[in-house]
Amino acid sequence: AGGVGVSGSYFGNTGSGFVMDDVVCTGSEASIMECWHQTTHNCAAREAAGVICEEDAATTTTPRPAADDHKVTLVGGSSVTEGNVYIDGRPVCDDFWSQNDAIVICKMLGFVGGTPTVQSHFGTVRTNFGMDNVLCDGTESTILDCPHDTSHNCGQNEGAGVKCTQVWLMGGHEGNVFINSQPVCDDFWDQSDALVVCRMLGYSGGIPKSGSHFGTVSTNYAMDDVFCTGSEVSLLDCPHSTSHNCEANEGAGVICFNDAEITTGLDEVNITNNERFQWIFDDWGNKF
Repeated sequence: AGGVGVSGSYFGNTGSGFVMDDVVCTGSEASIMECWHQTTHNCAAREAAGVICEEDAATTTTPRPAADDHKVTLVGGSSVTEGNVYIDGRPVCDDFWSQNDAIVICKMLGFVGGTPTVQSHFGTVRTNFGMDNVLCDGTESTILDCPHDTSHNCGQNEGAGVKCTQVWLMGGHEGNVFINSQPVCDDFWDQSDALVVCRMLGYSGGIPKSGSHFGTVSTNYAMDDVFCTGSEVSLLDCPHSTSHNCEANEGAGVICFNDAEITTGLDEVNITNNERFQWIFDDWGNKF
């Protein structure tokens, strides 16, 4: 096995948070961290190092992937949850790129959903596009199942990308809610919000918890004043504020369940005596 080194952010521009510079390996090291290198740098987003790995069929015993196994990579983002989309090392063109396409890509990567980006949002891409005119309906298990063209008319500024959504709870089926590692504030948090979160995680329902019920959280809140109806596919589809006035003891939480697991403890929402709807009424006037 071996590889070919490539430079100049060959696979797309990166962020500038470089961890290594001036790397000098002899080739005998077991880890790149064993090579001589600098931990400070003078590099820009277009100066990322890359590799194209090669497999020696004569010496390896590792089986090759099946024909329907395709590697999805996100390039150029600030975290593993976002970037321009590459399939088997080739970019995807953004013609007709939509929410459904992003959902399929993000689920392939193990996330619960995502939003699309276009026009090489995370940096220019190569022009050896593998797919164009992708038209997913959102239910496909792989992007290759979606109708698409393998020829293209795209340039380096037409790369399709995604921002995937990662939802997790501090405790499996229950806990404070985190979206992409940032907590959600509990202002107006209620049954409808809990339902959306728990469905995103594969459960049929949920009970809302507030006041950082499962422990204090960091104050870098991703969302505040969340107003779901309960029908949304993702919490990010619900009206919400991205600014907040919340402290560490105001984290929103949920206890998720499946129908067979719990039958009590859920109260009906009374619009005439409900903090959320009273707040809307007071702020908007006679809307109902």
